Amino acid sequence: MPQERLRYTRVMHLLRSRIACGRYENKLPGVRDLSKEFGVTPTTLQLALVQLEALGIIRCVHRKGAFVVPMDEHPQEGDLIYARLMVPTPERGAMLASSLMEYGFSRAARRRGVSTTLEYSADPDNAVERIVASSRAPRCVGSCIFAVPVETRGALKLSEGAGPIIVADQIIESPLIPFLTFDESAAGRMLMQHLHALGHRRIGYVRSERSSPIQDIRIRACEEFAKQAGVRIVNISGDPARLADAILAGLNADDRPTAMICTYGFLALTVVQVAAGLGLQVPKDLSIAMYAGTYLGMNPAMTRATMNHQAMGEKALEMLLDEGLMAEPRQVILPVNLIDEGTTAAPPC
Repeated sequence: MPQERLRYTRVMHLLRSRIACGRYENKLPGVRDLSKEFGVTPTTLQLALVQLEALGIIRCVHRKGAFVVPMDEHPQEGDLIYARLMVPTPERGAMLASSLMEYGFSRAARRRGVSTTLEYSADPDNAVERIVASSRAPRCVGSCIFAVPVETRGALKLSEGAGPIIVADQIIESPLIPFLTFDESAAGRMLMQHLHALGHRRIGYVRSERSSPIQDIRIRACEEFAKQAGVRIVNISGDPARLADAILAGLNADDRPTAMICTYGFLALTVVQVAAGLGLQVPKDLSIAMYAGTYLGMNPAMTRATMNHQAMGEKALEMLLDEGLMAEPRQVILPVNLIDEGTTAAPPC
């Protein structure tokens, strides 16, 4: 355990994980022993114990120490060790990604003897409130929030009151919250390098007008590569209902892009439809590539930078059980791969 000072919230997460996994079944070690182990002052350790007592996880007895609250005082929770996964409600999309995430999360949990529970959330505030409300579960090793944008404010609230949290497929600017993402910078460079190697020098970048940290990383990686390689990027963005018009305007220009990178599958399909209406063939007249967190069968199948959400689910569960990660939260980056499905080729003469 690093000897640098840890905030009491981190110490609370470590203690709670140990309680959830049965390492402390009755009495916790003394304050002096724990503060020495974690490299913190007794005052910091006491603050962590106060937080755990407020959550109903332990009971502090004067001059005797801290004791785990017996399971029979939490009958609604049963006696299972479990991890929580929260995903968007079906109407918010990402259904295939969520299913793969859940499969990987549950699969990793079974290997570790941990049960899982799945919850849906329609909005960030709902996600935060529901997790905090159920945070007294003494056998919950932690929660993973996938694709529900809790943002930094909500993440801080969770870290203070809901035990160990992993945020997946988004970026959180908090030193207390570990988060798990794909290598979006590499994905952007990978797509640009692929098209550049084929000879494209005018590349359209199609995205919705709504920005996010991940979208910003993607476009920044593309722009940095373009600057170094002498490639021109044509930004095509707007309201989803009007993107087809923006794509049409870009393809009708005299110096139209010879290739398109699309941030989502439905945008790639829109490009295909608009191109067909103009008599452009893929990839003879126009190359198309896309980012694909999950991939449904498309016609034509798209060249893509793809992300493995099953692997993300497995990694998220392992992160929740990683005591070192709870002590020193950090970003964990998963690799991406390029799959060439033949929708890219050399630009037309």
